[in-house]
Amino acid sequence: MLVIFLVRQTLIASFRKLKPLDYLLYLPSLAFFQILLTIIIAIILSITGHTSASLMGSDNNFLATVNDQFKSQTILLVMNHIWIGIIGPFVENILFIYFIQGQLLKSMNQPDSSKLSKAFQIVLVTILFMCWHLKSLNDFSDPGFYRYIALIWMPFIYVKTNSLAKTIVTHIGLNSIGILIYFV
Repeated sequence: MLVIFLVRQTLIASFRKLKPLDYLLYLPSLAFFQILLTIIIAIILSITGHTSASLMGSDNNFLATVNDQFKSQTILLVMNHIWIGIIGPFVENILFIYFIQGQLLKSMNQPDSSKLSKAFQIVLVTILFMCWHLKSLNDFSDPGFYRYIALIWMPFIYVKTNSLAKTIVTHIGLNSIGILIYFV
């Protein structure tokens, strides 16, 4: 929460610039991007003769377990959604998009705002985002883990729009859709 407090003026200004159409475009955009990536990974797995049974990754098992345990406990489901669907995206995007990509990497590449520099920012922030979601080194052998490559969409949005709010709305959209799928 301290992180959000530190950048509150930037957040307020960024959210004030959002238009209603932005919510319609950005909320589902990462989910669609991840679905497309999942299909591509499934095709690659089938071409190479691997099974796609674990394509959805270990997150599904965790969410299914939570769903079974708390099905009748609505308040815990609401709290889970607030944490995973809202607070998590705020904190992650402020840390990775605003501080690392927006402040640190931009200041390092200030004189050189070339396409290569922007591509480097996008790839580096995506790799850091993916590592943030690692549970163990075994995740690298799980094809479902590579769905996190879809996180490249958020640093890309930030480079194109310079809007922290759009990346947060996009991230909230993906997490909320995922929560709704597993808990409804």
